[in-house]
Amino acid sequence: MRIVTTVILALIAALMITASVFLTIDGNLAKLTGWYRVTPGMPLFTQEHSSQLPQVTWMRISDLHDVVECAKDNNGTWWITKPFRDKLNPTAAEYILSFTANAHIVDTLPINENTRKSMRDFGVESDPCTITLKVPVSERDMTTVARFTLGKKAPWLADKGDGKTVGQTTYLRTDFYGDDDRVHVVTGNITSLFANGLKQLRDPMPLRFDPNKLCRIHIKGEGSHPLTLHREDEKSQWILNTVNNSTVAEQENAAKLMLMLCQLSAIRVQNASEVKLPDKPQYTIELQLKGEKSPRILKLYAPFPPENAVTTSRTHCYATVNDRNVVFTLQAEPKIRRKGGFAAIVNGVYSLPVLPADQMAECRGLNDIYTADMPLKLEDLRSRKLATFDERDVESVLIRSRHSQYPVRLCLIPGVRESNVQDAWTVEAQGLEIVEAETDIVRSFLRNFRNIPVEGIIADLPFEDTAEDKAARAAIMKKYGLYRPDYRIFITPRSCGYRSNLFGVDLPLVKDRDVKIFAISHYQDPESGEIWRLAMEEGSHTIFRVSPKLTRTLALQQNAWKSRNLLGFHISELQRFVLGYRDAELVLDYDPMAESWSGKLGGVDVTANINPHRALNCVDRLRKLKVREWLEPHDPDAIEKLRTPVFSVRVDLEIVNHSAVDALIVDTEELGHDRMAEEGGEYRADGADAALQEGSEIDEQFRNLALNERPTVTKSYTVEITPANNEEDRPLFYGRIRETGQLFLMKYEDAQSIGSSPLEDNVQIVP
Repeated sequence: MRIVTTVILALIAALMITASVFLTIDGNLAKLTGWYRVTPGMPLFTQEHSSQLPQVTWMRISDLHDVVECAKDNNGTWWITKPFRDKLNPTAAEYILSFTANAHIVDTLPINENTRKSMRDFGVESDPCTITLKVPVSERDMTTVARFTLGKKAPWLADKGDGKTVGQTTYLRTDFYGDDDRVHVVTGNITSLFANGLKQLRDPMPLRFDPNKLCRIHIKGEGSHPLTLHREDEKSQWILNTVNNSTVAEQENAAKLMLMLCQLSAIRVQNASEVKLPDKPQYTIELQLKGEKSPRILKLYAPFPPENAVTTSRTHCYATVNDRNVVFTLQAEPKIRRKGGFAAIVNGVYSLPVLPADQMAECRGLNDIYTADMPLKLEDLRSRKLATFDERDVESVLIRSRHSQYPVRLCLIPGVRESNVQDAWTVEAQGLEIVEAETDIVRSFLRNFRNIPVEGIIADLPFEDTAEDKAARAAIMKKYGLYRPDYRIFITPRSCGYRSNLFGVDLPLVKDRDVKIFAISHYQDPESGEIWRLAMEEGSHTIFRVSPKLTRTLALQQNAWKSRNLLGFHISELQRFVLGYRDAELVLDYDPMAESWSGKLGGVDVTANINPHRALNCVDRLRKLKVREWLEPHDPDAIEKLRTPVFSVRVDLEIVNHSAVDALIVDTEELGHDRMAEEGGEYRADGADAALQEGSEIDEQFRNLALNERPTVTKSYTVEITPANNEEDRPLFYGRIRETGQLFLMKYEDAQSIGSSPLEDNVQIVP
């Protein structure tokens, strides 16, 4: 009996040892108990094993030719450890784990004579890919949680579980739960990962980073000075630093470079020991990201033709990074560069939506990034904008010309948004009085000035402030005529709207911005003899060659800026409206209080025939009329033709004189200081309140103004109109304001509108 007991105990111990071995290797006892009983709809792996997939830290992938082993480090990064160390494509790891967790049985094919004849079609023997996944159980030991052999894509489509959509299926075989050689059809498909063998498992992207964290790009090109792009955060502008210059970079190209580096992808990844690189790289690019101590370094080497290529086009190039001991083969440029009209035709054909979006992207090559297209040179990254201000944020403009003693001053009168009062501009030019400027013209000038085309960069001024650099800078500016420029433009940004009164002094709560000054000159190129327009912002270090359109917008005449409003009076100011033709004169009197009309035509009373709506419409058109162009007061052609005007329009206005009200504007600060002087004490902020109390002198004056009628001033304006040309397609009219002598051009439609009859249709003005 003792022998039998000993044998039984020995068998139990052997069984337990065998079970522990299987648990360590495969993570289950199915090897001992038989197949995992699967039926259609069940998951490929049990919940016990699928729940451990997020803890997988090791995987092996093998096919008929290669074996790749991978491990995840403590930072969550997957690395290929065999055959040579490199990063695993994170997309591949994600797809493998997701496929394993979500694979469900669609069907099981028993092994018989018919299925054995089709094994090549299944791919589980002819083109297999075996995947093994393990999780750690201790510091040294690991256990398998999944193992299967992928075949080919199955022809069936399976319901994804929502009853609406279907997905692809795959032939698969697994011996994880026993000696099972059946072929299963499971949901999901990842065979595209292994279409070109296991080479695609290596991460093809040399640089994977978050673009929002990139704060510095340093570029060193072979045979050129280094460049540095830097910014404070993702919302800040890129600043370009060179050896002797610092300026705002071309933002579009800087952003393009950042995205191209982020999306750069290799067509091949090789062990560094297998590739002989050139002695020096063509470009060395350092990327500094926030939160990382050391930069990432990308080296790009000179392009070369691909192996066994028919042409000698250098379409490929090598690249390396400092954190991977591999060599990337990148696309330097497309095999065929499409140019001209042919490119337009091809792009037009590619834009036709004849394929799904992802396939269209592959056809167009939208995901291809070519190193030859990267903006890595100084001329690509430097800003090609003369000015960077916002035209909506300008308070005043001053234009000085070396050829005129009078500057042009444009000043903004801010509107009030709550009261729907729009901004307005004034202009002072040619030593004349200040008049209202045309807001659209001022804004158009600022917008065009900011967007003026830059045709080239002439010179960079020294950046350092040593005596030698200052002398060199002055010499360059003198050479190009910018020491005494033809024009100087001063653009003042709006002052801070948030202000405080400290010790009686008005102070902005945010520092007001400096005035931007631009210098513009002409320069004759000694080689071509061409006259160039050169410009620069004072304080910057770049001289631009700009379009000649710039100087054409720098008008020094007041008429070029003056408001196009012809008269611009208010309807309540109208007393009389007179339409004077060669054969008759219509005089209409208007009562603003009663809103009634009376009038005479050629001395005959026609009050009963006045159409009040037409009359108001005629006056309204005249009030809102904008001239096409103001002319010089001595334009000979206009003066000659206006000797016999076709008709004239006169308005008599009664305008309230507000000068008495303006004189009573109270300066609260001044009143406070007056109280301080009277009482011999400190400044009192309530000085104005005391001065405005009932019974005070100022209060009495305000009461008198409120009760008494304000004085009025009578003004008359006569507009004379006559044809300017005989063109049928674009007829124009000359006009003149008789009282001021101001000449102008107006459109035929406008002249016709103000000359229309305010009488009923049965009354004719002109016989």
